[in-house]
Amino acid sequence: MKESSVADSRLRLDLFAISALGLFLELVLIRWLASEVRVFAYFKNFALFAAFIGLGLGLYVADRRPIRWWWSTALLACVSLVAAFSEKLHLTNLFFPDPSLDTWRGSIVSPQLADQLKSYPVLGSLVGTIPQWQLLLLVGLTSFGIIALLFTASALIFYPIGQETGRLFSQLRPLKAYSVNVFGALVGSAAFTLLSFVGSGPQVWLLPCFLLLAYFAWTRGSKASFVTCLIAWPLLVGVIQLSKLPGERLVWSPYYRISLTPGIPELKSEGYTLRVNHDYFQRAIDLSAPAVAASDGRLDDIASYYNMPYKLLGRLDRVLVVGSGMGNDTSAALRAGSRDVTSVDIDPSILKLGTELHPEHPYGPGRAHTVVNDARAFFRRRALDPTAPKFDLVVFGLLDSQTALSSMSSVRLEFYVYTEQSMREALRLVDEDHGLVVMTFAVGWRTWVGQRLFRTLANAAGYEPLALRAGTYDSGVTYIAGPGLAKIDRSSLAGIGAVDATAEYGTGNIAGATDDWPFLYVNPYHYPWVYLCALGLLLGVGSFLVRRSMMRTAVEDTVHRTGLVFGMDAHMFLMGAAFMLVETSAIARTSLLFGATWVVNAAVILAVMVMILIANALVEAGKAPGIRNGYLMLITVLVLVYFTPFDAFLPIPGGGVMASLILALPVVFSSFVFAAAFKQTRSSHLALGCNMLGVILGGALEAASLAIGIRALSLLAAGVYIVSAYALWWQTRAADDAPVVRSKAEARA
Repeated sequence: MKESSVADSRLRLDLFAISALGLFLELVLIRWLASEVRVFAYFKNFALFAAFIGLGLGLYVADRRPIRWWWSTALLACVSLVAAFSEKLHLTNLFFPDPSLDTWRGSIVSPQLADQLKSYPVLGSLVGTIPQWQLLLLVGLTSFGIIALLFTASALIFYPIGQETGRLFSQLRPLKAYSVNVFGALVGSAAFTLLSFVGSGPQVWLLPCFLLLAYFAWTRGSKASFVTCLIAWPLLVGVIQLSKLPGERLVWSPYYRISLTPGIPELKSEGYTLRVNHDYFQRAIDLSAPAVAASDGRLDDIASYYNMPYKLLGRLDRVLVVGSGMGNDTSAALRAGSRDVTSVDIDPSILKLGTELHPEHPYGPGRAHTVVNDARAFFRRRALDPTAPKFDLVVFGLLDSQTALSSMSSVRLEFYVYTEQSMREALRLVDEDHGLVVMTFAVGWRTWVGQRLFRTLANAAGYEPLALRAGTYDSGVTYIAGPGLAKIDRSSLAGIGAVDATAEYGTGNIAGATDDWPFLYVNPYHYPWVYLCALGLLLGVGSFLVRRSMMRTAVEDTVHRTGLVFGMDAHMFLMGAAFMLVETSAIARTSLLFGATWVVNAAVILAVMVMILIANALVEAGKAPGIRNGYLMLITVLVLVYFTPFDAFLPIPGGGVMASLILALPVVFSSFVFAAAFKQTRSSHLALGCNMLGVILGGALEAASLAIGIRALSLLAAGVYIVSAYALWWQTRAADDAPVVRSKAEARA
């Protein structure tokens, strides 16, 4: 009995460790690939899909195939090298060939495409020598090929991890094993969150990955993989260090790979150039009167860009800057004599760099008040404070995050700042007599983006704003609205170097962005067929691999006794797809309530895992609703979530808590249904593998939000859950009606 207890404890400890490794490594690759290969920043679910395909297939086959630990160690080392040297390998700005989805330096319809391609090996030499359509085709095929290779390599990294997880699952009671699995994933997620908080980078992230891989390689008798793990990490640390550019200061914030280099060479000016995830983000420039006068005109255009609101409006005492970055917009307010300046930025590391290094020291003692928060969350918090004074001016800095809100969502980090509801909230913060909202955005050649912003602000204000161009710096267009708009002397625009562009951006039948449809960069003149084809191709390849694996490993006895088709547990598969939609919707809606910060994102994911553990415990104790009642309540609360106006809760004391509880209900009841069904499964590793593979379908269905909006994901999830309930009924009926088919060994006996 004692030996059995020790063995059981060892199994649970190993399952906990492999589960923590799986989730931790998944977060590492999602974060690192998004920072180094930009297409993974805009479509983070690609890396998520790769992880779930690897884990799901590994879980399905478990120990019916040899566990090749060297796949994980060798491929992780290879992917790490590709990520570290992505810029030198010209992989950073792969063009995703979809004209409808605009990405920074990555749009296939960008007029700068040919110039950017000239720096690429092979493709650069073809610019101007072959027809444009052939060049675009080669660009698309090259991008797809590289993405496919990285996708496949990432999936194979997780395949042995999934196999080991499935092997351990098969030796424990299903629900007990699942609880250990979720707890391990929770710890893995919390560990990565902590490492992100303290600003660690890939060198630190890889250490626990290789240590845990080494442990499993050693205990499973794979000595070569064990040695490889011990050697790989220190070698990768040194190699990653060599990938830094000369003079580059590298900082890993919770959101970005931040690269800071001294000087601004193209302007022959002092200051700093800041890049995030290898792309230009902003500069820290001295635009004080003496510095501009000494620049021989080099800084005139930039100074005009930042000083324009104050030349138009005169002195403004109370100023709010959101997306303040290193401090250029804040410095402009202080130069204009503003006495009370509040600067808000979501990234604490960028604010810290601005405090240390900006030449004008806008964040120094006694100057601007800095706040680390999401702009949208700040708007709401300020609006709920009746004692807070109004601002004379609210300035939107360029909040182009260049990254997705989460690995489960198509929503970008800044999208909820540029919606009609957000701009309406900003307008409520300004003085009723003369207050103004000034929003500048790098529109460039994307006229339709400028028109969408114009229409969004017009819908929020109830009248057309003023659109201005002041120079050519950052291809910026400035939009102005608010009670003080009528007091602006438009005849004086030419005198300050501004051009009225209202007629250009006020035309066009383009819908504005809303909280339900916040997709600022979806081109209205193109359908996202390439993105949808990519998802379809990914699902097709994934289905082929899944079907092939199932056909080769399914056990006839298991198939007949459980009512499965080719070993596929359709109920668990659809549960995984629906839960992905529920979690995606919960993250998006919670970000609206509390801000699109990494803290909120991490808190939602951890809370989901805690709710799953509680549901497991209640089902195990027999104190949870049955499957039928669980399904009825689940469908009901999903419909409730769709119709609930969550904004109405915020002014109510404790309203945020009530709204969070409503958003949590679908997670709770879906966890009850899953736990009750999983407890009865006859092959836990097969069921969990199918569930993880279903996440891929859910991620693909999430793209429907581009057409139907974010709220409707709840109804879509309800529909998938209804189909899953039918699948469970069919499987149960088939299992009850099917004769018991004995294996050959049983027949001989």
